[in-house]
Amino acid sequence: MDLGTVVAAVSSSLGLSLAGAYWLARTLVQHRLTDALEQRKSELSRQLESHKLGLSQDLERTKGQIQLELGQDKALFEAAIKREVDTQLGQMAAQRQYEYEARRRLYTAIGPLRFQLLLACRDVAGRIESFLGREHYHLDIANYYGRSTLYRLLRPLSIAELVERQIGVADFAVDPSAVVCLRFRRTITRIFSGDELVQGRPGVDWSRQAEHVFADSLAACAQALIHREASGAERILRFDEFNARLDKDGMAAVAPFDSLLDGLQVGAKPILWLRLVAYGHACNALIDRLGPGLDFESRPYPTAALLAATGDAHTNAHLAEVLGSVSAVELVAL
Repeated sequence: MDLGTVVAAVSSSLGLSLAGAYWLARTLVQHRLTDALEQRKSELSRQLESHKLGLSQDLERTKGQIQLELGQDKALFEAAIKREVDTQLGQMAAQRQYEYEARRRLYTAIGPLRFQLLLACRDVAGRIESFLGREHYHLDIANYYGRSTLYRLLRPLSIAELVERQIGVADFAVDPSAVVCLRFRRTITRIFSGDELVQGRPGVDWSRQAEHVFADSLAACAQALIHREASGAERILRFDEFNARLDKDGMAAVAPFDSLLDGLQVGAKPILWLRLVAYGHACNALIDRLGPGLDFESRPYPTAALLAATGDAHTNAHLAEVLGSVSAVELVAL
């Protein structure tokens, strides 16, 4: 029986004073408010639980969807990474295979020539250095010593020319030392034909080949030592073969070196002597660069003493600058 029924029964049977009626009414209202509050609280709790259940279900569905998308993204990412790795590995394998084949072709083409070039450079440096001696043979192109000197001076040029001709069949980029050989070919041209060594020097005559060699003439002289076999292979003439060629064909093939060297004295042609000393310096520097791995001994080259030996006033007055220009031209860029 609820509070309202009890109050009604009491009121009808006993009667109430005004104060008692007020108390009963107040108690009835509080009871009903408490009852309504409990009902509302229960209703809100049910709604909260229902909402929590819905949110939990939504969260699980969202979590599952995210995990599914993450799994798909992961699979796509791993597939992309695998493709990228496979591509890079394939490229690296192809590059290694190419470099291996390119090095094999390059070494086959220029391996022997590179060794010959270093030997020829040693001969040039030694021959030019020998002019510092108190006595040396007279440079007469008609005689053995003159022709031997001419042969030694031209041999590195001709070998470097053969190396350069291999560009069409070999990739020089796979071996920096092979590129050095190409740079040395250009270095020889700059030494004998360029103005790097004589900048600021008075009395330089560019109109004729008195103390320098035109670049095209230098290229023609390189051919004088090259022999083509019946098979098409090219090689450098031995000295006896070179001597026989000069006897047969004359000196035109080596011009103007025949006239430049004939009767050469150290002080007679200071500009030519400067170029020859720079040539010997560059040859010795090439040995220092490429020779250590081939058991070539590194030897000091008396560049300053050779330059001073000319007795030329301009050279001696500007010896430091001249030495700097010689060092700058020892291996020029391509």
